Formats: sequence, structure tokens, C-alpha cells
Amino acid sequence: MSMLRYFAFVILSTFVIAQSPVIRVGIETSQNEYLFSFESGGTVQSLEGIPLRSFTNGERFRIWIDSSSQTKFSDEYRIQVRGPLSDIDADQLIAQLKTQGFSADKVSVVDSAFFRVLAGRFLTSEQAELDFDKLKTLGYQELWISSERNLDFPNPTRGLFLITERYERVPLPGKGVSLKSLGLTTHVLNKGKYRGQINVLPHSSGRLSIINVLDIETYLRGVVPREMGPAEFPDIEALKAQTIAARTYAVANLNKRKKEGFDLNDTVADQVYGGYDAEQPMTDQAIQETRGIIASYEGKPIQALFMANAGGSTIDVGEVFGGDAPYLKGVSTYFSEIPNLFYASSSQYPQILPSLITESQFKLLISGLISPEALLKDKINSKVTSSDAHSILKKVQDKLEINSIGMLQDPISILAVARAFGFERALLGQDRIEDATYMFGNSIDGKDVELAYFLLRRNLASYQDLTTSNPPDWKTYLNWIYTFWNELAPFTFQEGTLLRTGEVRKKREEPKKINLNQETILGIEIPGGYYQLVSNLSIPAGDRLRWISDEQGGVTFAVHRKDPDGISLERFHPDSHWKQEYNEFDLLGLIRRRVPIKEIYSIEVKHNQQGRVVRMTIRDQNKSSYVFTGMRIRNLLRLKDNVFSLVTSGKGTQRRWIFYGRGWGHGVGLSQTGAYGMAIAGKKYDQILKHFYTNIHLTTLY
Repeated sequence: MSMLRYFAFVILSTFVIAQSPVIRVGIETSQNEYLFSFESGGTVQSLEGIPLRSFTNGERFRIWIDSSSQTKFSDEYRIQVRGPLSDIDADQLIAQLKTQGFSADKVSVVDSAFFRVLAGRFLTSEQAELDFDKLKTLGYQELWISSERNLDFPNPTRGLFLITERYERVPLPGKGVSLKSLGLTTHVLNKGKYRGQINVLPHSSGRLSIINVLDIETYLRGVVPREMGPAEFPDIEALKAQTIAARTYAVANLNKRKKEGFDLNDTVADQVYGGYDAEQPMTDQAIQETRGIIASYEGKPIQALFMANAGGSTIDVGEVFGGDAPYLKGVSTYFSEIPNLFYASSSQYPQILPSLITESQFKLLISGLISPEALLKDKINSKVTSSDAHSILKKVQDKLEINSIGMLQDPISILAVARAFGFERALLGQDRIEDATYMFGNSIDGKDVELAYFLLRRNLASYQDLTTSNPPDWKTYLNWIYTFWNELAPFTFQEGTLLRTGEVRKKREEPKKINLNQETILGIEIPGGYYQLVSNLSIPAGDRLRWISDEQGGVTFAVHRKDPDGISLERFHPDSHWKQEYNEFDLLGLIRRRVPIKEIYSIEVKHNQQGRVVRMTIRDQNKSSYVFTGMRIRNLLRLKDNVFSLVTSGKGTQRRWIFYGRGWGHGVGLSQTGAYGMAIAGKKYDQILKHFYTNIHLTTLY
């Protein structure tokens, strides 16, 4: 539903519904034939319920529409003038355009109170450019060359047929059939399995429509996990909020696509629906525990828009889709009520070592291979001694519990350390002297060149370390030791999300308690690969915790990972922050799909207080301006969201455009990631919904 426009209400006559309403979901409309089978057998019947043909479990059959010729589709190009308008404003604009010599009409945004005003009809976008320029000269700034599909009247079909595995051809009623399984599901090949009933009907395009007819509660079982998967958002309160939003949207938009023979389709244009194959136990629980509940405003179901990630703040619907809805107002996804969990330690490590240390140093320290004193400034910058070098090598040998590690030979070099770890044995059958010579030439002794090449190719050593003859300092030597140790026995923390209860949730596991106490050594992981030992931690619920446990289950080390995506409720999404880069040619190509310019002089953006771009002006080679608002901005530039800034480098054809942004979606309504963040912070589904949809009530329909 991430690309939805703001639709007007489809008002239910009453909320007194005895049972879950039936919904018709458009699964496919793109082909002339489809292959089906039934679980536990089933029947093909007329739409009136008269049995026509029975099939056994798994027996396949094909339904085919025979058209005398395919319906002709043609794309035409029109000029959209301004954004979505009310009926009155659209009529006024059309009248104005006609007085200026342009043909124009309005097109309804489906089941909406708003209209698009389209001028002209053109076979190519190039033909539209002449009228586009005339409109521009007349002072119209917000213009857009729109690609519209023009469907000719369909040709009459020769018939609808069922074809069995034995190639029997059975005529079917021309208006369509219904598939009724004796088991749980009907299988539509290349789409999946579906509960409920499958209707196969001729579509206005001359192809077939596959429509899944089922009650809304069952429909939600295939929607909620596809819109907000429990693997990524494993919190029941967040999933309940998503469930109610999805149920509300379905109820409010029954008959939305009536002209096509169904209510909603199964894509992001409405709600993603995966049928039986999508169902998950946790989302089933959320659906069952909120059965019949929808969000309402003034006694009507709301248009429950939602998106993946709002980029720090949602935005009023009018700024994106036009129109107004008192419940679709901008709200922040920064939440002052996030609980912090506190831990303290009696460890003396922070007093000894107050500065930042690298990841390799930290892991050597907490593994007991070095002491905190070994990382003090004077020590870390000093040349490594033979005694220190042999001592830590022996500790690693004991740690790895292998006796085949050799002795460290002087002079101390990365090649000598690699031999001491036994990496020379890895050369057998692996590398060739020709490759090694190609890489290093005469810069390395012949007896070392193959080993050096192996280490470089495996990213176990840098070219500089391999070719230098200078003795290493202690810092460099520790890094070598850690690199080779980690190659043979990778060092891993246990890791999970810290919940407000003090429990930790590992990915795809149930939450569990971990035992932090006064003896636990505490640290902070800072972006960039650095760590700091501390005496106490204050960790926001939802941040990541990494830890090491002893054999008794006690936590010896615990590390708070400072989240580089900050403290927003939406920091849990992989695209909380993003970067998109274009060269001049590619960006100009994107823009020219919608506006006829030859060169880009500049791109100017206007942000609201939350950093969302609400108006973008592109100036061409003549400094003439082209204005874009709302969804047109991200659609034009193919960005994830309108929360972005941009910088450029180079000039002319060598210019590069770099967009730095955050969020994913249109920014209106419920942020799915924000809902998860609120749930982790302890909020219930009703509190989540009332945060993102202001002034609503929750109503039980059935």
C-alpha cells in the first residue's frame, strides 16, 4: 500500500455487521490461461453453484479464454496540470484551459473525491512537448507528462474452456466459473495456494481475471505477514496495530475496483496479499486477538495509509496526495518515553583504560590474551619486543588448542607470524608463482612471495605490511595476531535486541533473560570499529546488546552497540538512511520522462521543519522553472522517500548528483518500523494507532 493516494471514504451504512465481510481480491489479470489444482480434490462450478467438473487431489487442469483477437492496448501521453484537485477546482481549471485553447478533462482518482486534470492527447511524449511549452509560457508551473493506458473496447470472445491433463476440452459458461476446493486451498500455478473460493472471469482486457473470494479475517492472514513480517518485526503489539490498519483499509475500500470485478488487488497498489503461503503463527495471533476491530473517525472507517519508514516524521496527507483528513496529520517518530536500562560494573578496566580501542584490541583483551596495561598509549606505540611477541603467540596457540603452530622466527614480520600460525601449508594446490610474481615483482624475497600472495589475496595482510622491512610496533603486531586468530577461529558475540523487560531477543528466537551482574565487564561499541570500556551503561530499549557468557551462563562481557541510525523509533529498518547517486546523463534521462528539458541548470528543494522535501524546483538551461510537489518528487527522481538533501560534484556532463536521505515510503499515516519501535518501548496497539492516526477511535465491527 506504499504508493496509495488519499482516497475519500467508502462509507459503510452501519457498523453492525454480524460476521466478517467477504472481500474479492484480484490475483491476476495478465494472461489468457492459468493452471490450477485442488488440495484434497474439488469442483469447477458455474457462478450460480452448478457443478461442471470434479478433480482429484493434485490433478491439474487449465482454464483458457479463446479470443478472436487480442484486445488492443495503446499508450497515450497527456499533460497533467497541477496535483489532485477537488471536483469544483478541477472544473474551474478545465474551463480555464479550454478558454486558452487546450482540450482538457478530469480523471477520478479511484473511489476518491479528488481528480487529475489532463490536457491534450498525444501518441508520443515528444508530441506532448509543444503543448507543455505553451502551458509553461502561460504560467503553469506544476506540469507533468503522464503516460496513460487507453483500452479499446474488447473484442467478443469465442469462449471459455477447461482443458484437462488428458487434453479434453470442456466448454465453460462465458461469464466465468468458480473453483471450490474440498480441502483448505486451491493452487494457482506460479502464484501460490489460496483459501476460500477462486473465481475465473473474463476481464475487460480480453484476458482472464483470477479472483480470490474469502472473508476479511482470512484475507488478513495473507496480508499482515507480507506487509509487516514477524521475522523482521517480532512484537505482537506492533503486528496488532498493522492488522487493524490493514483490516480498516480493506473495509473502507470494498468495491474500490468494482469495474474490474473485484475489490482490491494483491500488490502494493492496495495491500500485498500472499494467500495461504504467507501465513505465520504470530500474525495469525494478532489477527485473532483483534478480530473485527477497525480504526474510525466520526463513525466512519479511516483511510489507514501506512508505509515502511517515515524518515523521522510523518506528514499531513495534503502535502503528499492532496485533500485533508484530520487523522492523517504529521507526527514525530522520536519518542521521549523510550525506557532506558541501567547496568553497573565493579570492574577496574575503565579506570586503567579510559580511551577508545580498536575492535581487534578489544577482542584480544576480553579473551584474556592481553591485559589493559598492554593497551596504554606508551605501550601501544612502542616497538614490539621478542618476549612480548612470543608470549601472546603462545597464548593464542593455547586458545586454539592446536599444537601445530610453529615458533616465531626473527626478525618479526607479518610473514613470520603467518608461518607461526601454519598458513604456509595452505599454499599447497592453491597459488602459483606466476600470480605471485605478477603481483609483487621483485619487492619480496623469492622464498616469501607465494605466501605473501596468499595472504594478500585472502585479505589477511596489506601490501604495505607485506613489503615493509621495518619492525612493527605493538599496535600493528596485535592486529596481525588478531587477524590470523580470527581467520582460524572467528570471534563472535552473542547478539540481540534489548527489550524494556531486560530480556534480549535474538533474531528468530523468543526473548530470554541474560545474567548481567557487578562482575560483568561493560563496554560501548561505537560506529567505525571502536570500543570503550565503561563503569556503567544506560541503554535505550530496542538497541543492540552483544555479550559473552561463561559455562555457568553468567555474562562476563556486555557491549552496548551505539546505533548509527540514532534514537528514532524507526532505526530498526535497514533503509533508515540511504544514499542515491546519479551522473548527469542518467538524472537528465529520468527528468525528461516527465518534463521536456535539454539541460539541468539547478535543482532547488524546500524542506518542512522535519526535513521532508515538500517542493522541488528544477531549472533548465534557460533558468526556466519546473515545480514538483508530493509523490511526484520521489517518483521523478526514483528515491525511496522525500526526506533528502543533495550535493553535486563536477560540472557539465561530468556532474554527479548525490542524494542523502532517510525513510522509505510516502510518509503518510502509520510507520511500520515506528510501530515496532513503540511496541519495544512498551506501547500497546491502541496507543500505537492513536499516535500515528490522530483523533481516531477503535470500533469493533463484528
